[in-house]
Amino acid sequence: MKDFKDLYLLSVRHIKEIENRLEIITKEFDKSKIDNQIRLLDNADVKQLFKISDKTLTNWKNEGILNPSKIGGTIYYELDDIKNTVQQNKVGLKKKVS
Repeated sequence: MKDFKDLYLLSVRHIKEIENRLEIITKEFDKSKIDNQIRLLDNADVKQLFKISDKTLTNWKNEGILNPSKIGGTIYYELDDIKNTVQQNKVGLKKKVS
């Protein structure tokens, strides 16, 4: 059971780290933001944000976890969509019912 608890704590820390990075990115965008401008990240930004490989990002796109847009030849992700995805996929440690 200890292994599960350690894994859970690691996952919580990883999610918090991602949320912190998202907040930093949001603040950077807000500094130079024009009203109603969509804030976009490319593949490299998303891979760096989540610390994932090309294959994982491709899997997430194919599974519908992330829904990018293609403009010209470049794939983009809306920052707000990524934030919503993180919020919707939070997991909690379920209490064991005796």
